[in-house]
Amino acid sequence: MPTSVPACAQARELTAAVTGAVAEGDAGRTDRAAAAQNLWALRDRYAAEPPFAPEQITAILAAMSGILGEIYEAEKAAVGRLKELVVARTS
Repeated sequence: MPTSVPACAQARELTAAVTGAVAEGDAGRTDRAAAAQNLWALRDRYAAEPPFAPEQITAILAAMSGILGEIYEAEKAAVGRLKELVVARTS
């Protein structure tokens, strides 16, 4: 998501805050709850009408598709390599 769009930048910041607070355990409970509440409010605000033009949404989805394809290929190669190592070790 483009950080040049304020709502996207805010969503990233809130997601990082939730993640960081989760890592803190009980000590982060208050921060986690506040960040999560703000993140849900942001989601609700833009759920019906995203902060993007239709062509931006198309471009974002196309970019995400390409990235997911690359991740899939990398994971597939990793599984293949792991299989080779396991077979070599058990032979």
